[in-house]
Amino acid sequence: MAAGLVAPVGAQAPARPASWRAAFDAVGVPDSALAFAAMPPGWHLTAPATGGMVWDPAHVVRGTPRIESELFLFAKAPGTGTGLLVGGQALGESGARWTAFVAGPDGRFRVLRRDGTTVRELVPWTAHPAIPVRPADKPNVKLVLGVESAGEAVRFLVNGAAVAELPRTTVQPDGVVGFRLEPGTNTHVSTLRLDGRNVAPEPAKSAH
Repeated sequence: MAAGLVAPVGAQAPARPASWRAAFDAVGVPDSALAFAAMPPGWHLTAPATGGMVWDPAHVVRGTPRIESELFLFAKAPGTGTGLLVGGQALGESGARWTAFVAGPDGRFRVLRRDGTTVRELVPWTAHPAIPVRPADKPNVKLVLGVESAGEAVRFLVNGAAVAELPRTTVQPDGVVGFRLEPGTNTHVSTLRLDGRNVAPEPAKSAH
């Protein structure tokens, strides 16, 4: 599938799906700065020069769910990347709370936590052998990210391998699920599974 995905070039940023919301790290960034459109299977997202997040308020999980997303990263610079946002509360407001698990095209990941105006790295950018580096001769790199809550721990997975584990009290995973976008990131997200149920757009089924 990766070979069939082409990043849009030079097009005006398409409107995001109506049910989704966006918020950026910088103040005063207009919604039009984010290119976010349904492109079955899934969505295509291109972040502006500031990082941010997108979410659908209807996508809420509680208890011990497994969240998983297959995505393709087009951007190749270190520090770019896309990931899952979990435990979203008061998103888009000054008191927003969330945890984000981000992977980049350079074989690294990190985990961020925001509580109000404070954002801290629970895990700084860290290399892991489960995360492939985008090949120089390929347009993108495929990653499958997962966040799995079990008991008092939350595991963060890439391509089925656990790359980090943190206390549930630190991650606070109950809440809205969405995506975290690092500055300038260009990504195609093909699936978003909440306890096995895919909520991403799927191709229309043929009548034949």
